[in-house]
Amino acid sequence: MGSVEQDKAQKVSVGEMLGYGFGNFGSQFIYTTLGLFYVYFLTDIAMVGAVIAGVIIFSTRFLDALIDPIIGFFSDQTNSRWGQKRPYILIGVFPLAVAFALLFMVPDFSQGGNIFYYIVMLLLMWVAYSVVSVPYNALLPNMTLDAQERSKIAGYYQVFTIIALILIGSFTKPFVSIYPTERSGWQMVGIVFGVIALAGFLVTFFTAKERYKASVDVRYKAKEIAHLLFANKPFVILSVVATCCFMGFTLMGAMLNYFFKYNLQNEGLFSVALGCVFLVAAISVPIWVLISKKIGKKTVYFLGTGIYALSMVMVYFARTPDLAAIVPVFIAAGIGFGGMNLSIWSLVPDTVEYAQWKLGARTEGIQYGVYVFITKLGASLSMLLAGWGLDLSGYIANVSQSEGSLMGIRILTSFVPAAFLVLAIIVLFFYPIDEKMHARMVKEIEAGKGSASA
Repeated sequence: MGSVEQDKAQKVSVGEMLGYGFGNFGSQFIYTTLGLFYVYFLTDIAMVGAVIAGVIIFSTRFLDALIDPIIGFFSDQTNSRWGQKRPYILIGVFPLAVAFALLFMVPDFSQGGNIFYYIVMLLLMWVAYSVVSVPYNALLPNMTLDAQERSKIAGYYQVFTIIALILIGSFTKPFVSIYPTERSGWQMVGIVFGVIALAGFLVTFFTAKERYKASVDVRYKAKEIAHLLFANKPFVILSVVATCCFMGFTLMGAMLNYFFKYNLQNEGLFSVALGCVFLVAAISVPIWVLISKKIGKKTVYFLGTGIYALSMVMVYFARTPDLAAIVPVFIAAGIGFGGMNLSIWSLVPDTVEYAQWKLGARTEGIQYGVYVFITKLGASLSMLLAGWGLDLSGYIANVSQSEGSLMGIRILTSFVPAAFLVLAIIVLFFYPIDEKMHARMVKEIEAGKGSASA
């Protein structure tokens, strides 16, 4: 049901790894900015109600996420002089940058008109993001079959990710504050960050090489696609893990805006806390990569996610804006986040080989399309939960909060996201692929015992 073009060159140059990582650097200025700040922007800047803000973010991301597998399917069928995946990056990146800038405008419409505006802009932006990000993520299995090379690429990917996260977490709010009003500051965030995303993806387009690809002779029906996905047990398990993981991470990140503003009454600590998380994570990624070679990616995920969940619980007990108490908690969070985020993405390519080895089909585009859908689903569910949770606790934007509202914010920032990560750890216990099994799969695929042509 497909074939893999064989290429003796397994090695990937450092320049190519850097180029691939730079694409994710740009991607984070879209994805992470929205995850960390957009529900806050809607509630406290655009003055949209908390429930409505959550529904807007959830509904647009859910509708858009439904097209991710479709984009993945078409990218698997593409055959051009630029490869299978890279053309989509070039097609989608310019509309993506424009739509992102428009998201942070506050039009002078009626309340209903503004709500409609944000629904339309978010949907257009997420569609453009899917056109770019699904093929981008599916590039990794096409670059090399070598597990160690993939680990190196994943390392560069994560380093660029965390550099972007450091910049976004540490400097977004200070950047906003240099403008006369918070509204004008967020408008500039949309423009500047959109340009950064544009540059990052263009670097990937011009540097990445596709050495392997799914055969364009394959045409799957919907029933066959469903079978290939659900019969791929490791992929199903990893998808559940990713849903829980992204719900926990995104919920905590979004709620920290409210926690520092209202509970600790010190918004400046938001940038300090996230700066600690992402800086420590950047330092820890190379160490996690080395540990991964010794104990495996799955075990690294257990360790990293466990540390991260524990740090979330500790946030609950922060009662004063004391740096001596706050900083150690977020340093621990950074250590855990580095291992968790490295593993949650580096495990995906192994499920691509599993499908080829076990089911006779190499469908990285479809799988990455579904996986991106899963990450969006988890993140969007967390925004829906944040909106409903804020509303139920009695939250009112830009005023002193009640005791019930403060407690709701505290729980939504700590115990709830930690619970999702604990659930992810439990589910991953059932993930069957380890390093020995992956090496055996690749060996048999190259020997022709597992073939996408079956």
